[in-house]
Amino acid sequence: MTLSSPSPDGKQCSSYGTQFTCSKSCGDNICNNNENKCTCEKDCNNIVGNDKDSHGCIGSAGYSWCEEKQKCLRTWEENCSNSKMKILPETASLKARERLGELGFNVSLKEIGNKNKTKTIYEAKAQQQGKLFGFLNVQADVSAEIDAETGEIIKVHKPWWSFLAGI
Repeated sequence: MTLSSPSPDGKQCSSYGTQFTCSKSCGDNICNNNENKCTCEKDCNNIVGNDKDSHGCIGSAGYSWCEEKQKCLRTWEENCSNSKMKILPETASLKARERLGELGFNVSLKEIGNKNKTKTIYEAKAQQQGKLFGFLNVQADVSAEIDAETGEIIKVHKPWWSFLAGI
């Protein structure tokens, strides 16, 4: 007996009189006769992009469900919350400088809150020099949270001892 080729739909083939059926067809000619045995070329469950969640979002492609917008989206391409950014990073950096001084801030965009209620903010981080008790040189991490919609400073973070160092 010789090997036969796959059926036209690619789901079945026979090897030495034994019929072999592939459970799913993932593409053309899924059954293959190789080395005197009939095998499936592809496993449908291991195909990249075949991992949809309960909402139909494909996780391996970076999509996740956004409850607020009721759709699948990539969070690095589109913000899940409906808040608008009206303040540019340069403006956020200026606001932080007004409050904390000229420190060379690193400004990053962040989303804070829980799943139901989120808010977009800028976080401005820097290091500030001071003198602890008036004579010991110290350096402290300081940061400010700035509302991306209004430009208001929401919160300033300094170490607890900053008042002792004039920071």
